[in-house]
Amino acid sequence: MPKILVLYHYYSPDDVVSARHYADLCESLVQRGHTVETWPGNRACHDACVSYSTRPETINGVTVKRVWRPALKQHSVVGRIVNSLWIQRAWKTRLRSSSYQPDVILIGTDPILALSCAPVLKVLRPQAKIVHWCFDLYPEAAVADGMLGEGSKIIAGAHERMAKGYASCSLVANLGPCMAERLKSYPVGKQTTLTPWALQEPAEPLPLGKDERKELFGAEPSGDASAGSGISARPVQGSPFGVKASGQGAEAPLALLYSGNLGRAHEFYLTLKLSQLMKEEGAVFCYAARGGRMEALRKAHNPEYTNVRFGTFAPENELEVRLAAPDVHIVSLRTGWTGVVMPSKFFGALAVGRPVLFEGDEHCSIARWIREYKVGWVLTTSSLETVKNDLLKFSKSAKQKSEMFKRCHQVYSQYFSKKVVLEAWEKELKAILP
Repeated sequence: MPKILVLYHYYSPDDVVSARHYADLCESLVQRGHTVETWPGNRACHDACVSYSTRPETINGVTVKRVWRPALKQHSVVGRIVNSLWIQRAWKTRLRSSSYQPDVILIGTDPILALSCAPVLKVLRPQAKIVHWCFDLYPEAAVADGMLGEGSKIIAGAHERMAKGYASCSLVANLGPCMAERLKSYPVGKQTTLTPWALQEPAEPLPLGKDERKELFGAEPSGDASAGSGISARPVQGSPFGVKASGQGAEAPLALLYSGNLGRAHEFYLTLKLSQLMKEEGAVFCYAARGGRMEALRKAHNPEYTNVRFGTFAPENELEVRLAAPDVHIVSLRTGWTGVVMPSKFFGALAVGRPVLFEGDEHCSIARWIREYKVGWVLTTSSLETVKNDLLKFSKSAKQKSEMFKRCHQVYSQYFSKKVVLEAWEKELKAILP
């Protein structure tokens, strides 16, 4: 049975989304006959004070041997760098002192620059095939975030180290065509696209959730496409729906939701501008999120934005109800981050049968998929008016909504579902194994 060693910073039961993806992948490989061992860190992603046991344990057939690291905050620059150096050193030390002989070493992108340890791992285990699942690109993310300039010596040194890491790989899995294009600047051999899947995968498009929608948007759904979920949301902050000055009525003909993380890679200014263009038409926008950009969003919000509301972040056990509430899900990516990261909420929206309003570069993978599969709208400065008119037509037709919901769900099931991606993973690994 092929032995696979997975090196990624986080693992179940951590609630960070990538930990779930890696747990799903590892468990699927076990079910397909592989022996899987993973060496994550012992600290939780969002709270370094939360720790897990470093004693070896088996979780759903996967051997988990956590690496101890200091309780440094992952969301600070110093903490992220020290955590990365610490964990990479622990991985190399453990492999050097162990007799464990994996056939494949799968390396993720957290901690940052994790792939830079690949050449050493290749020396320690020359028979092992190195595989990299590229969730995001470093040091490109530091440049996109404005932390360092493209021409700085630090970035040049990081590029050189990462180039050696990519050269050690037998397979690099990217998250989309725009990331694949970015990776061409490195000595990457074989590339393939293997996207992250949604955490919730209902068998059918979810009906509009009546109670959750009322809590988030201040009104119940209108039209034949609606149906009650029977589950309420947490309290929502913002202007109450039905303010006469905004022209809104007793129902929300169009509800748009940003759900999940609003971090440094995400944008909102064009969406706010669109919200004001559609205010008199009764469209309501809600941000139910957490992340580093929420403070900037609240500062950009003003009392005139009576149709823009704020909600709380939904835990995973309430996610399906949350995702069923709107007609449209908002996804965004700042232009400089194109090809560097991939917002996973795009896949979550399609999985429950909802189209996507994407604010970002029209050359981004999400924009390409939206146009190719006709599952939403791409919002740019030049398309504001067109998107507004298209959304208004969409909001007034229950038939068009129903057809769009079905198409989004079908596209997800055919191209992006967990079953499809995990089968692709098995095929790719078989191709590189002796």
